[in-house]
Amino acid sequence: MIAAGVFSASLGSALGQWPQFHLNRAAVGSLAWLISGGSLLGYTGFIYLLEHVPVAKVASYAYVNPVVAVLLGIFILHERPVLAEFAGMAGVVVAVFLLTTAQVKAKGKPLPIEELEQMPAD
Repeated sequence: MIAAGVFSASLGSALGQWPQFHLNRAAVGSLAWLISGGSLLGYTGFIYLLEHVPVAKVASYAYVNPVVAVLLGIFILHERPVLAEFAGMAGVVVAVFLLTTAQVKAKGKPLPIEELEQMPAD
């Protein structure tokens, strides 16, 4: 994230974007939330889930986040989405539901460690 920030600031400087940069109370509050809640809390939660939940289920956050963002826009900012957005969100929710409830069967029974240790090395 630091590298991306440095790259973005460098590119913005090269394109002369600084005159359009303005900080006000809302902008500072948004940055504070993105830094603390969005990055620190979100990343910490992601790492915790990686240690306690199967990876396929943890990866579903990438699909759910846009749905949450659209819903927040609707309820907080009173945005008016079109029917296609609702259809897309429904598709995402169904796909994540199928992903998280799928029962995956292993192809073979894993060998105990004792048997693996006795196998000849190639």
